[in-house]
Amino acid sequence: MIIIEFTGGGAEHKFSLKGFTLAEVLITLGVIGIVSVMTLPALIANNRNKELENGLKKLILLWDRLLICIKPKMASELLRKIQVTTA
Repeated sequence: MIIIEFTGGGAEHKFSLKGFTLAEVLITLGVIGIVSVMTLPALIANNRNKELENGLKKLILLWDRLLICIKPKMASELLRKIQVTTA
C-alpha cells in the first residue's frame, strides 16, 4: 500500500493507493512460471501412465470376452474329436 501525503496551503490530504507494484506482479508471475515448469513433466507422465493403464484394461476385457466366446466352440470341437476317435 502506498500512502501519499500532501501538505500545504493550510490543508492536509492523504491518499492511499491500494494495489500491487509492477515488481510484485512480475515476481509472482515468475514463481508461477517456475512451479508450472517443474510440475508439467510429472503431469504428462501421469497422463501417459493412465492412458496405458486404461488401454491394458480394455485389452484384458476384450481378451476375456474373446475367451468366453471361444470356450463353447472349443468344447464342442473337443467333443467331436473325442467322438471321432472313439467311433
